[in-house]
Amino acid sequence: FNVADRFMIEHYFSYREVGQYSAVYDLIYKISAFLSVPVLLTYHPRIAGDWNSSDFHSAGRHIRAAVFLEIILMFLMFLAFLLLGSTLLPLLFNETWGEASTWHYQLIFSSMIWQISMFLHKKMEMMMKLHIMLAGIILSLVLNLTLNTMLLPVYGFHFAATSTLICTLFYAFWIVLFNLKSRHA
Repeated sequence: FNVADRFMIEHYFSYREVGQYSAVYDLIYKISAFLSVPVLLTYHPRIAGDWNSSDFHSAGRHIRAAVFLEIILMFLMFLAFLLLGSTLLPLLFNETWGEASTWHYQLIFSSMIWQISMFLHKKMEMMMKLHIMLAGIILSLVLNLTLNTMLLPVYGFHFAATSTLICTLFYAFWIVLFNLKSRHA
């Protein structure tokens, strides 16, 4: 989404808007990845070990625990930006917080939903259903490009954050749908 958003923003607007969007996007996505790495490093070996031992129930329990921790991290990140964003972002980016707050929050939610999706699709990974994951990612990207093509010119470059949020939610629901259809965990 990052590259597609930047390309579309540059197409409809200018490099100034690309830079503003990219700086905030990168900061938020890097923070969410940084927060999620300990959860990933802790739970992935457990999930893989349980799965390889055919203990699908335990693997599913670990996936749910990791998702729960990710949700807690999402709300902590949201709360931190709510409390500190109006002070820190103008210092970092030399911009006012007020107008941009909605799209910042959309990027926060989309970044954490993406991190949560990395655990939601663990079952697909373990079952080697990579084609389902790839199809979901491709459909999400097509949806992102479609939404941006139709609505960026109307709503401005900030709409790219809305599009990204919609598309990460789509991918999460895609994975949940296929997880519900499968037999394991």
